Amino acid sequence: MLYSDKIKAVRCFVSKKITLTILGLLIIGFSLYGCGRVVNVVTPVHPSSQTYGVIIGTVKDTSGTALSAVAVTSSGSSSATNAQGWFTVSNLTATTREVVAFTKSGYVSNQKVVAVSAGQSTFVDVKMGVAGTAQTMDAITGGTITVQTSSGLSAEVTIPANSLVDSSGTAFTGTAQVQLTPFDPTVNNDLDAFPGNFEGINTSGVTQQFKSFGFMDINITGSGSLSLSAGKTATVTIPVPDSMTVEAAALGTCPMWYYDTSDGTWRQDGSGTYDAAKQAFVGTVDHFSTWNFDVSFTRAYISGNVVDGNGNPVQGAEVRCRGEGWKWSRWESGETKTGTDGAFTRIPVENNVTFECWAEKGGKKSAVSVFGPFAAASDNAVGNIVLDAPQIQFTLAWGQNPTDLDTHLTIPSTATTTLAAERGHLWYPYAVDKGYSNLSSTYPYAILDTDDVSSYGPEVTSIYQLFGGTYRYSVHHFSGSTTISDSSASVDLIVSGGGSAGIYNFTPPIGATGANDVWIVCDIVVDSSGNISEVNTIGDFLHDIAAFSGEAFSPNSAPTYRGPAAGYSVNSLRIK
Repeated sequence: MLYSDKIKAVRCFVSKKITLTILGLLIIGFSLYGCGRVVNVVTPVHPSSQTYGVIIGTVKDTSGTALSAVAVTSSGSSSATNAQGWFTVSNLTATTREVVAFTKSGYVSNQKVVAVSAGQSTFVDVKMGVAGTAQTMDAITGGTITVQTSSGLSAEVTIPANSLVDSSGTAFTGTAQVQLTPFDPTVNNDLDAFPGNFEGINTSGVTQQFKSFGFMDINITGSGSLSLSAGKTATVTIPVPDSMTVEAAALGTCPMWYYDTSDGTWRQDGSGTYDAAKQAFVGTVDHFSTWNFDVSFTRAYISGNVVDGNGNPVQGAEVRCRGEGWKWSRWESGETKTGTDGAFTRIPVENNVTFECWAEKGGKKSAVSVFGPFAAASDNAVGNIVLDAPQIQFTLAWGQNPTDLDTHLTIPSTATTTLAAERGHLWYPYAVDKGYSNLSSTYPYAILDTDDVSSYGPEVTSIYQLFGGTYRYSVHHFSGSTTISDSSASVDLIVSGGGSAGIYNFTPPIGATGANDVWIVCDIVVDSSGNISEVNTIGDFLHDIAAFSGEAFSPNSAPTYRGPAAGYSVNSLRIK
């Protein structure tokens, strides 16, 4: 569904309220009218918080462009990115080490290692590098394949004659396709494409932090994937950035590490020698994967707190650090995710350098601070990092059909709204990619982070500030075959703090009939102090509801259509 098609549907509307009738001591019923149909809404029930965790994130290429149709897999489930590069993976068992893999044809695969906390979400911003252009090589004669980097240096792999085998171990004698993709660790986006964490297991079996002099992905195919035969080695040449040549020359040799995709771990395997003429480290490898020249560094430690703009602790924020010259980064949320007090403790950083530090949660970033240099083994308090993160997030995912389900959130009015009786109505026309990202800092302090119109989702809605009253979240069947009941739809409500903190899951009941159905998912009741007092499952349907009928998505209301003469437009976010 194109945006222009949806915009035609949001011309104008008006609604009239109906009277709430008490039908007994235990059951409250009321009727909502949509194009003449009467639908009975059941008594709300209070859902229980789930014990699983959720990963939410975005995937972009190294130029910052969102990537769609990236396959996202973890130990618990799989997903894919939507047109804006967003993904969600739900129902994950709590763990300090979840390996999440990202693959897309034409790009170098990536993995991130994150922590999953019960009842919380973890946000991951992933970069993927465009795979190098395939070059041909005769497997019988072997040879050297060279790629020029953006700085004019040469990355190489030299493969001996008659050394390649296919997946069955049979000697390969045809034409091999060789793809080399070198990365520069002093370039921010290249650094973000680094798989796993900036630590690995050395030859003594000890885990150590390290910084990179350069890394390169090597992929060789023929009639399928090709590898080196037993006893054969290849020579790899990985360029060193200009700013690191003095240190590289002083080292002379540097440990080599390969990335083990089976468990998301870097493992040391041999060492390389610095070649000043090539401005590169050169070493030999016995298999093809992503290879890296890294050296360990002595650590200092930082501690502090993440707070919101009012000084309140932010739970579940992840603190990120990135070294001077961008040679290393600390992305492990297992040791950096804040607790209920907003504190983070002893994050390891390189000693005697300045570094950048910031906090993230739910796709929102704090301002970047610069700290250091700090002495080796020292503990350093860096104070508060201010992060105005979402207090609530909704994620919606579904199956192949219907093609387009839409998130609708209506928001209580405030004294600052134009009319006291107005409610905010947040849906597709007010998505971030339509230019409404400022809504996170102005009324209604909520934003549709991403909208999906071609099956599966996700759609993500974030609320940054809560007002007294009732928030209603609904899902509208905008287009496509089958029904919401048969859509495999699932909604996770993620509440970050307070007595209602946790993840609440909702799935549609039976009773949907087709397009223009509205699944009334839940209400969130907020007291006058901005605290959640109730989360209520509604779990029923309205039928024949147009997307622009704002009051159909609000508590205790009946939608009535009025023509364009009423003067409503897409520029009005409020229900009048």
